[in-house]
Amino acid sequence: MKQSLVQIMQLYNRAGFSVLTILVDGQFEPLKRQLFNVVVNTTASSKHVGDIKQYIRGVKERFHAIMSGLPYQQFPKPILIDLLAFVVM
Repeated sequence: MKQSLVQIMQLYNRAGFSVLTILVDGQFEPLKRQLFNVVVNTTASSKHVGDIKQYIRGVKERFHAIMSGLPYQQFPKPILIDLLAFVVM
């Protein structure tokens, strides 16, 4: 499980994002002691991580709000990537 998580973090790093905090459920509890460069925030194993859903919903809302205010119908991929980075930061 640790190896897969590290691979995902490396993928984000290659894309220019820094993973500082990971919000996961209780099954990732053993990783708290194995990952030193990130904060692993766990919940009870049966509880859903609601903070993630709320955060994603907020990112989507900000992204769509900006997109709807622009006078274009289609955007080049680099512009969409930069816009998403702006919304997330």
